[in-house]
Amino acid sequence: MKVYPNWFYPLLLLSLFTLVMTGLLLLPTTLTMRFEWDVFWQLSGGTRLATVAGHTITSYLMLMMVGALSIIHMRAGVLRQKNQRSGFSLVAILFTLTLTGIGLFYLASDSLILLASTLHIIAGIAIVAVFTLHFVKNKRTNKFG
Repeated sequence: MKVYPNWFYPLLLLSLFTLVMTGLLLLPTTLTMRFEWDVFWQLSGGTRLATVAGHTITSYLMLMMVGALSIIHMRAGVLRQKNQRSGFSLVAILFTLTLTGIGLFYLASDSLILLASTLHIIAGIAIVAVFTLHFVKNKRTNKFG
């Protein structure tokens, strides 16, 4: 039974890919601004602003898609007891990314912003690994939905 439209899964992968790529593009600037590291390259001001906007807009799209996944895909996984560890890990990491992303915009304390940046970077790296694991396990069972 097909429960999601044909465009949903490719858009989900494209959104995740876009988030990872824009995050990687923003990483050198973060390392310079937050951690005071010397990096050999970073985005210029206008390009950086557009990349931050793209990262933020795509994160909102991803949150909407995760909401759509929670209705059918996640419920089915829980009921079938399939890929629960990687699935719950993805939800926890996405929750961490959401909270730390909001913190990067609204926290006032430099030490809290540094903590949020660190956690956001770690969670961003972790989500790639956990999603890959979840994807590979899902392909072995050859089911989505």
